[in-house]
Amino acid sequence: MTRVTAPQRRLATFASRRWGEATALRRCDVDLEAGTVRIRAAFAERSTGEIVLGPPKSKAGRRIVGIPRAIIPALREHLSVFVATDPGALVFPGPKGVPLRRGNFNRQACWPHAVRAIGAEGLHFHCAAVPSSCHLIRLQIAPHPYGERGG
Repeated sequence: MTRVTAPQRRLATFASRRWGEATALRRCDVDLEAGTVRIRAAFAERSTGEIVLGPPKSKAGRRIVGIPRAIIPALREHLSVFVATDPGALVFPGPKGVPLRRGNFNRQACWPHAVRAIGAEGLHFHCAAVPSSCHLIRLQIAPHPYGERGG
């Protein structure tokens, strides 16, 4: 997988981000000093191919989520190398700064090859949030906090 897509995969895995939430993140939503990401919008791709910006999937979807310190250096590098300085710039843009489509991500990240290589053929991006939630359950954290985390 590429240097461009690694931070997006890590953020989805360790901060329970859905695809539409991850692709709608703006530079102003990421606070590396506080170690948080503010989720306030999500992109959805319609059957016509149109990508529309709207609220997160659920009412609880608007939230602030902590990000592990271990991925902050990769996010910091990603922001400085691949993201425009404008506070409204997309954190994970597609080509030409437009919203990233799932198909473009899969090609860019060599997703099918990568999941086949680890013996997880058929694994989808949205499955990345599951390990994070499962980890919280194993730690016996009450359902309310991980429900808020996952939105």
